Amino acid sequence: MANDRNAGRKHRFNNSDVEEMLTMLKNGHRIDDVADKFMTSRQVIGRYINKRPNKNFTHKITYMLGHKPMTIIYVDFLDKKIQIQNRTDNIYDRAFGKVLNPNWKQFEILINERVIPKDRIDLDKALKIIGVDHYDPFLIINKTKGKMEGDKYWMRIKKIA
Repeated sequence: MANDRNAGRKHRFNNSDVEEMLTMLKNGHRIDDVADKFMTSRQVIGRYINKRPNKNFTHKITYMLGHKPMTIIYVDFLDKKIQIQNRTDNIYDRAFGKVLNPNWKQFEILINERVIPKDRIDLDKALKIIGVDHYDPFLIINKTKGKMEGDKYWMRIKKIA
C-alpha cells in the first residue's frame, strides 16, 4: 500500500484486470466496451491504463492514428529519457515500430519526421504561417500536432508535471 496505515481508497482492479483492459484495447475494442465489461467509467479505465512511469516525466505525447492512440510516450526533457506504452500490436502503426525501448535519439528522429524540414527553402514563411518565431521541432509539433500531408497520424501533447 501507499502508506503505513493502509489508509485511502483501495484499488478496484488488479494487475491482471489492467492487462485484460489493455488487451481488449489492443484488439480493437473501444474504451466504452472495456468500461462496460468492468462496470465502471471510461475515466476510471483511463486512470488504470495510463499510469505515469515516475514523476520525472513532464510531458505525455500520444501518437494517434485517427482517433485511436497507438503509442503513449512519456518524456523527461531534463534527463533526456523516454518511456513508451504501445497500444497496438501492429508495428506499422506504432510510433517506434518494432523498437520496444527507444532511446532519446530515436525520439528526436520521430519528432523531426513530424515537422517542417529544417532545410526547407521558405522556412521563415512556413514558421510565420503556423505562428512560430524560430525553428524548434517540439514547439512546431505543439502548433501543428505533428500532422503531415498524406497520412492519418498525429500527436497530442500534454504537460503532466
